[in-house]
Amino acid sequence: MANLYVWFPSSEERRAFVLEMLEIVEIVPRNQSKIAQKEAQRQREDLAIHLASLDEGKTKSFYYGLQRQYYMGRIPEHEQKRFPMPWQAPAVYTKGFRQIYTQKTYEHRPGHWLVLDFRQSQAGRTMRQWVESRIPQHRIGTNVPIPGRTKSRWRLEHLQWLLDRPERAAGSLDDLKAELATIQTEYPELFQGDTVYLWERLAFLYFSQDDLGQATFCLRRQAQLQPSSSEAFLNLGSFYLTAGEFHKAAEVFKEGLRIEPDDEYLSFNLAVAYGSLGSPKKARQAANDAILKNPQRGLNHKQKADIHRDQGEWGQALAHYEYAVELIDDSDWYGVKAECYDDIACILQHLGRRAEALQARQQAASCRSRES
Repeated sequence: MANLYVWFPSSEERRAFVLEMLEIVEIVPRNQSKIAQKEAQRQREDLAIHLASLDEGKTKSFYYGLQRQYYMGRIPEHEQKRFPMPWQAPAVYTKGFRQIYTQKTYEHRPGHWLVLDFRQSQAGRTMRQWVESRIPQHRIGTNVPIPGRTKSRWRLEHLQWLLDRPERAAGSLDDLKAELATIQTEYPELFQGDTVYLWERLAFLYFSQDDLGQATFCLRRQAQLQPSSSEAFLNLGSFYLTAGEFHKAAEVFKEGLRIEPDDEYLSFNLAVAYGSLGSPKKARQAANDAILKNPQRGLNHKQKADIHRDQGEWGQALAHYEYAVELIDDSDWYGVKAECYDDIACILQHLGRRAEALQARQQAASCRSRES
């Protein structure tokens, strides 16, 4: 006979059913003697061990593989005498079970499952009929509905698959957004780890279609899921910068800084936003903050140098450009390094230091040759 998979809402209900199924009654001393009380206590402990083994899962169950213990279905007489209790292996096998064990899920259906394998005997058939008469059909095997949470997790996996293929997702971004929002409302606990970034990826797809409003919606959803992270604000502020909405960009970067005050990238971009708004004092303060947070990042010094340069503060600009070229050594930034040398050359030329200016231009040319 095929295994019978029975679903229970809790391990307590499952255990109560097992006790009834195996006809295990309350253990009481046969009399008031100390020997009887001690024997009853020993039996209780033995029963507890057997039931605990069942709760631990398939291969830990004392009732797993009973059919392999008794060749041709025969139980040795000495074993019947040694283990006479209804929860012990000989009695369970005699009752009609080949094996009994538990598991936490069956066919994507989580629960406190009891798996029953019956013997091909009259006892086994009788036992199966007894179980089926007491358990509703909707709690047996695949009759148990798949939980909505599991279905939603599958839907999220499909959405992730679509977002990995922008050419398939591009025409249905609103449908993807609506589905993500519905799942988040119904099962917010599914949005953990990488799943949170589904909102970020959808935001970038919206932004690639020049839909800043929907991109904002997506990143705000991401921010709700990451209350201690400023990642969504950094991206949203960058979107506003690209779109030329500098005031909104500044406000978003400041939102991020209220969450993570030590984030140098937020300070760096805030300085860019203030510079674009024509607020050099605020830009300078934001640039200073970025440098304080990471004085070894060459781009922070370049930004501060640009601000001094635009204000005609040549000495301060020159000092920060020199810090920048010293710190920028990654080949990915050769172009930026070349820009710094160009600005150094212009300042030195303005200060009448022509020989040094020529050397700076040669350094810029060298960086560009390495970039190509």
